[in-house]
This record gives sequence, C-alpha cells and structure tokens, in this order.
Amino acid sequence: MMTLKKLFLALSFLLLVLTGCSHERKSPLAAYAPAMKPAFEAELAGLAYMPRYDVTLNISPDQGWLQGKALVTYQHSAPGEWHSLYFRLYPNLKRYGGSLNVLDTEVDGNPVIAVYEADRSALRVPLAAPLPSGKRVSVYFSYTLRWPQNRPGYTEFGESQDITMLPEAYPMLAVPEPNTEGDPQWHLDMPANWGDVLFSESSLYQVTATLPADMVVATGGAEITRTVSGPSATWRWVSGPSREFTLIMSPHFITATEEAYGTEVTSYFLPEDESVGSRLAGYAAAVLRVYSDHLVPYPFRHYSIVEAPLTFHGMEYPGMNAMGIGLYRGYRSGLEFLTVHEIGHQWWYNMVGNDQINHPWLDEGLTEFNTVLYYEAIYGKAAAERLVRRRWMAPYENLKSRGLDATLEQPTTAYTRANYETLAYAKGALFFHALREKLGPGKYDRALRAYLDRYRWKIATPSGLLKAIADSTGYDPKPLYDKWVLGR
Repeated sequence: MMTLKKLFLALSFLLLVLTGCSHERKSPLAAYAPAMKPAFEAELAGLAYMPRYDVTLNISPDQGWLQGKALVTYQHSAPGEWHSLYFRLYPNLKRYGGSLNVLDTEVDGNPVIAVYEADRSALRVPLAAPLPSGKRVSVYFSYTLRWPQNRPGYTEFGESQDITMLPEAYPMLAVPEPNTEGDPQWHLDMPANWGDVLFSESSLYQVTATLPADMVVATGGAEITRTVSGPSATWRWVSGPSREFTLIMSPHFITATEEAYGTEVTSYFLPEDESVGSRLAGYAAAVLRVYSDHLVPYPFRHYSIVEAPLTFHGMEYPGMNAMGIGLYRGYRSGLEFLTVHEIGHQWWYNMVGNDQINHPWLDEGLTEFNTVLYYEAIYGKAAAERLVRRRWMAPYENLKSRGLDATLEQPTTAYTRANYETLAYAKGALFFHALREKLGPGKYDRALRAYLDRYRWKIATPSGLLKAIADSTGYDPKPLYDKWVLGR
C-alpha cells in the first residue's frame, strides 16, 4: 500500500512534470518562469544545479501552528562522496523562540532516522548510500511548527500586533564547505543576538499554503493561484533564485502598487498607516529603478514591502522587505533611508550571497554605502555628501573616541551590542566610500557589476570582492581593505 509520504512524493513529482509539459517538452525549470521578468526567464536554464523546495503548509494563524511537508531536491556538485546532509531548523533558535519538530524523514522515498544537532537548530539526515559528485538526492520531511504569539516589541518570528512573521518556516539546507575528500564541513554557526541569522544558498521554491480566506499574505514569490473553499483559501507561489522563502500575513493588510521597469511593486500595510504605506510603494519603485540603472536590473516580476512588528527597524527577504511599524508612525524621518538600505539587500544578500554570520560587514557595509547612489540620483551630490558625514563619519569617529573600534573581519559573535551597527554598517560603508573616491563613480559601478556578474546567485567572500575589483578596474584595493576592514 502506498503511504501518505510516498503519495506526496509522487504527486510532487507529477506536478513538476505537468508544469513542465505542453505540446513541446519543457524543462521542469519552466515552472519557476512566472517569477522572472521576460528578459530573465532564459536565465533559469543555467540554474538546474540549484536546490529545489516543494513546500506545502497548512497554517492556523490564530493557534500559532502549522503542519508542513517539504520535498527538497539537492544536486551534489562538490568533490568526494557524501554520507549525510544537514538542514537548519532556524525557528528552533532561542532568538526566534519557535518549535519546529520533524516527524518523518525520507531519502529518495526510503525512511531514515534524522538526528538533531546544534541545540536542535540543525538536523543531520543520513544517506542510505554514499552520494557521489554529480548526483541528485531528494529528501522529504513532514513536520509541525509552533511560534510565539502576542510578542511585545521587536518580533522577527511569530505574531505581534495582528501580523504573523514566518521566515524560514521549513527545514533549510545548511551551506557545505567542500572538502576534497569525503563529507564537507557544514555551516551550523549559532548567531549572536544582533545581526542576521541566515546563511544559505540560492534555491528555487514552489510553495502551497492553506490559510483562513480573510488572510492577506505577502511573499517574495509570484502568486500562481488562489482558490477559496469555504472559510479557507489555498495559495500557490513560485520563486526565482532565492536565499529563502518568507510569509508575512495579517487579516488587516491593505495594499498600494507601483511599477518599476516591469516589476510590480506592492506595499502591504495596516489601514491606519495608509498614507505612509502608499508613499512607500513610490519610494520602493524609485529605489529599484536607481539600483537597476547603476548595478544590474532587478530580475523579478514582483517585489513586496510590508509593514511588520520590527519597531523602527527593517529586514530583508528575497523579493520582499519588512519595515517596522514604528517607521510608519513615530520615526518617519528614517523611513526613506531605511527603505533604500533594505531594498539594496536584493542585490547584496539575495543576488550576491555571503556568510552573514562570519563576514557581516560584507553585505551590510556595501548595502549601507550604496544608498549614496539613490541620494545622488534623487536629491543631488550635496545631499549624498551630507549622508556620508552624518550617517557614517560622525558615528564612527564617536565610536573611536570611546575606544570601541575593532576589525570588521570577524563574526557577529565577536562584536558587541555597543559597536556592531556602527562598525558593520558605518565603518563598512566608509570602506566602500573610500573605494569610490579612489575609483570614481564610473569605475566604482563597473567594479560592482563585475562582482555581481561573478557571484550572481552564489556565495562571495571578502577575497572574492577584492579580486573582482582588481580584475575589473586594474586598481588594487588591498591598502584600503587593510585600513578600513582589518584596521592595520
């Protein structure tokens, strides 16, 4: 008799086949094309190596609970044979306060016993047979997830103020550090209480979720269908290359839309914040245009910016940014700048990834400084120069005067709450400011485009950044790196 798990595997496979079939045989990667702008659909053909997630969620927001199933297809392309895979269970981090409990695990349709590690924030999945380089494996999970409700203050995971935040609500492949022989070292780092949590590879997603029909759901993917059945509705989304898939939902959200070079920009917000939420749609569209002009075009059909219980902070997700309720109400002076910063992560986090735990300045410093591109384009050079002085130079000089300066090239756990943001953001931005002063605006843009081209949908390192700059401009950035990043 076919088990429910095997039936799920069979149906998932059939769905992939059907979405890839027409009168002419199409690649299964065609299923993800609705997420891409037409000019970028062909890019999918080169992404067959990426992990693929087929996730089904049955969500009860009022109870703070969901039941999930996930089929993850992974192609091993590094040297050596592997004997296990590792998955991160981010909701189990103390910082998130959730509980992701894996019920069943199968590898290529065969049950296995997975083992929790890293304080239940990781799961080791043994492989029945060694996995050679070039081969694929499919891992199936059934699981439950619970999250905190009515959380006060900053809430990056769980429910607060009638908004539910569900980032990384499924088992996620950990990032392997390839070994020339045998199994890799898997990145299972425990994050600090400040800075980012996630380190992941780009993947392709198909996500189906059943929820109360009155719920308004924001994601970074493309909505394919929404089917209402009585009090419930079932959504289906697909994504282009993404570091994760996140859902943010509320029964109270209303929306405003803008357009930016073929991307539909949707702002989700609470009714009492309509004037600011509508303004944010315009800010976001302008930022996408400026960065597309200076860097490389934004490749996706959809982008979402969402009001969230993050106080006066923001947070990046692929195809989506969350903005704290406090920015809509009591801290509006920071609204535009933070919007520019967070959208910059669509390039420096989603397109070009990096280890945000061990090299946090690499994306934060670059994202922070590139706000200059927007302020120059919209408000002129003088406004951009004021930004450099007030936002980065003055805070960094103050930090130095208090004896809190340190190297940037260290993990978030080696920073302190007192110096993390000023160092990773402001001092990181000053490195890129010094670089642009040396290269000039034209060469600086050229260097960043080379960096994007070399590490698009991949994982960059500080040494990779330096090499991309040198190769594309002929300028050796090492002296600036030694001064600003290493502190020599």
